[in-house]
Amino acid sequence: MIMKLDRSATTGPMYVQIANSIEQMIRDGDYGQSDELPSESELSKEFGVSRATAIKAYELLGRRQVVTRHQGKGTKVAIAPMERALPELTGFSQHIKHLGSTPGSELLSFSLGFGGEGMIAEQVFPPGLPLVVIQRLRFVDKQPVGTQIVAIPQEIADVCGITPDLFARPDQSLYELFDQNGIALGSGEESIAAVNATSEEAKILHVPKGTALIEVIRQSRSTAGQLVEVVQARYLGSAYIYKVQLTSKWKKEKK
Repeated sequence: MIMKLDRSATTGPMYVQIANSIEQMIRDGDYGQSDELPSESELSKEFGVSRATAIKAYELLGRRQVVTRHQGKGTKVAIAPMERALPELTGFSQHIKHLGSTPGSELLSFSLGFGGEGMIAEQVFPPGLPLVVIQRLRFVDKQPVGTQIVAIPQEIADVCGITPDLFARPDQSLYELFDQNGIALGSGEESIAAVNATSEEAKILHVPKGTALIEVIRQSRSTAGQLVEVVQARYLGSAYIYKVQLTSKWKKEKK
């Protein structure tokens, strides 16, 4: 990274020039998604500025959502927001692969539950129905983007051979298991809400407590109408874009 700063008073603050330069390099492909950027000290030496100026440049890029900054982990190029069409019934892994990125996961817990009890994902099922409950941290290109809790009827889990060891694999896709074992998804419904990261979520996502998250609760049914999963996911608000196709009701009525 070599660039000469224009230090005249008419060109704007140096930290803005540095931020603009780095952002242009990212656009030009010199840095890719999740690539680590120079440290603040390296940046200050490269541009011949104070460390405080380098910090301000990275802070500006953070506000622009061009980079992500985690204490003790450095500064990285931010992942591109993941656009999702609302009618789309695909799993997390399928969706991320479709966008050209690499999905991943870390198993946080694997437990047995019952419908009507426990967390939201369990409460939707009929009371007393045996469930398998899986909680994972989800990644895109090795960056954590959210947490996900999924509850599945025990009978479906048994058909699919779902075990803790299986879901300890970072590349394990639930929807691929459904497909491989003849569980055909026919329909689903989602609710979306804005929430703030709890202390625990902030810690594992490496963001400040209170960071904006998108909470998604999904119910998916088989082609036979059986409820096969309930998902409660919380994703970084900066990581997701939900896209909705709208039709003018007024135009329809006018016709």
